[in-house]
Amino acid sequence: MTADLSVERVSKSFGQTKVLDDISLSVEPGEFVSLVGASGCGKSTLLRIIAGLEAQDQGDVAIAGRSVSQLSPSARNVAMVFQNYALYPHMSVFDNVALPLTMRQLSIIERLPLVRLASPRRSRIAAEIAGKVGSVASQLRIDHLLDRKPGQLSGGQRQRVALARALVREPSLFLMDEPLSNLDAQLRVQMRDEIADLHARLGATFIYVTHDQVEAMTLSHRVALLEAGRIAQIGRPIELYDRPATISVACFIGSPAINILPAQISAGGRLTYAGTPLPIAVDGSAGAAASIGLRPEHATISAPFDGALLIARVRRSEHHGPEQLVHVEIQSAIGGSLTIRVPDSHPETAEVTAGNLVSVSFDPRRLHVFDAQGQRLSTRLFPQQPSQPAKSRKMAGAAV
Repeated sequence: MTADLSVERVSKSFGQTKVLDDISLSVEPGEFVSLVGASGCGKSTLLRIIAGLEAQDQGDVAIAGRSVSQLSPSARNVAMVFQNYALYPHMSVFDNVALPLTMRQLSIIERLPLVRLASPRRSRIAAEIAGKVGSVASQLRIDHLLDRKPGQLSGGQRQRVALARALVREPSLFLMDEPLSNLDAQLRVQMRDEIADLHARLGATFIYVTHDQVEAMTLSHRVALLEAGRIAQIGRPIELYDRPATISVACFIGSPAINILPAQISAGGRLTYAGTPLPIAVDGSAGAAASIGLRPEHATISAPFDGALLIARVRRSEHHGPEQLVHVEIQSAIGGSLTIRVPDSHPETAEVTAGNLVSVSFDPRRLHVFDAQGQRLSTRLFPQQPSQPAKSRKMAGAAV
């Protein structure tokens, strides 16, 4: 069973601090939506409000078209997986997984030890619960761990137990609050794959909070990036990467981070960098400040040549197997630094040595331009590309 989620104009403050500010969010049945953002942006608070663990100051939360704002967490039919797993250390894996069903289907009297032998109803329900626990445990490959205590498990096994406890309830909505943050890097990758497989198998609605943008970009149908209690942008992962709405979104999404260079808008809306006109224009007033965003993989380096827009000195390089991340310092009055992603097969790899001078080129169509307030500006190419030396055109193609 799966359901849609609607969050309408939800706000929340703790004392004088406003954590959520007029948040609205719609999630379709079966969709996987990740909430990302810096610490303190409100993503975990929003998740807890959806679960019913926190009460919003204003606004409404609806699941499957029905308002749940006045319902207790147990009445909302949602399952939440916490960062610290929230397993009971004195209970076996079986009992931890079975707990939601036990609490839901058995009365307080029927949970007493002596009633187990005297109540036929209790015996029948216990058998049904055991069957469901066994089925879910088998799906998550923890059926051989059911007799163990959480303290006897690895981090990945505990995470599977927490997932099993959520899954056994057959909820309409799965809520996950940074479920992989306590795992090492290799295990995070493995568990990320398992969560993706679980979602594909169940077709359930997932709301996933994470500070790890790689998790968000690889798992999600859509990503909502929160800043200071508001949704700065929501869309498909590729949309946030290729068309960030603000400079802060551009800086948050992408690893390594986007390069930001200062620019200015000249007459006719033409963009200039360090006094040199670029072959692109934006809608803006002459003399206004702007910023250029350049992804590391959208820049190239070559041997220095006369007429190059950017000459830089290599500060250091990082080898990452099939590629290098080259950190350079721009040799101009404006200065600044860039990070450039260079394949090891690049013909100018020999130039990537600390202290060497290199030319930096880029395709103007891959630039992101933002105004002084950090909002994205639409760009257009000038019909006439500025002339370049023949050597430059050969090395950089369409680059400036």
